[in-house]
Amino acid sequence: HYAAAITGAPPGYVGSKEGITVLDQELIEGSLRKPGIVLFDELEKASDEVIEALLNVFDNGMLTVASGGRTYSFRNTLIFMTSNLGARRLQRAAERRERLPGKWFLPPRSRERERRIAEEELLARFSPEFVNRIDSISVFDWLDGDTVDRLVDVELVRLNRRLAKHRVDLSLDQPVRQRVIRFGYDRRFGARSMRRAFRHLIEAPLANFLLTEPHPSDEPRSLLAVSVDSEVAFRPCG
Repeated sequence: HYAAAITGAPPGYVGSKEGITVLDQELIEGSLRKPGIVLFDELEKASDEVIEALLNVFDNGMLTVASGGRTYSFRNTLIFMTSNLGARRLQRAAERRERLPGKWFLPPRSRERERRIAEEELLARFSPEFVNRIDSISVFDWLDGDTVDRLVDVELVRLNRRLAKHRVDLSLDQPVRQRVIRFGYDRRFGARSMRRAFRHLIEAPLANFLLTEPHPSDEPRSLLAVSVDSEVAFRPCG
């Protein structure tokens, strides 16, 4: 069924004559000034039939639906694929390195070794023909402290965008910010862990505060989140 969503229903099935797929021809083929962009997220979870359909796309840059009535051109398209393959091996290698005595004197981690691990995991899941058609393989870094601090800013901007219709603006003092980072930073779970911590530590208490502390909706309200006795409290500021 997922393969049919890309290539269209095969002959004899509902929708086969229409050649309907999930693909948007205009966005895929792009224009003279900009290429089309296609993203396949967590591709390792796809069925073998889906992979075979993509193999044909990578081979000649064309995809003809099962009915034969429509052809999609990928020759002006950038295709991105994400995967978690090799993440556990890379994480275990990083953890072993951090536990080694005198780790500060060890040579810097090898990008080539990380790339080799990623390629080994790709070949264990996909056929050599498929991997051979990938132009570039990038291995992402773990989130570090500086990036996590910026993620807090991202979540705060999102929250303030939602609060704008209530004429409320929120800022965080440094102890609250550090608390969110401490509870939200987990290298295994990435940005989603930070989002959960922000929702639990900031958004839920703020919602309770706004419900229990009435304020005229037509007056702007600036609040500062502060840490009080291991809890987050909100005070007027400005």
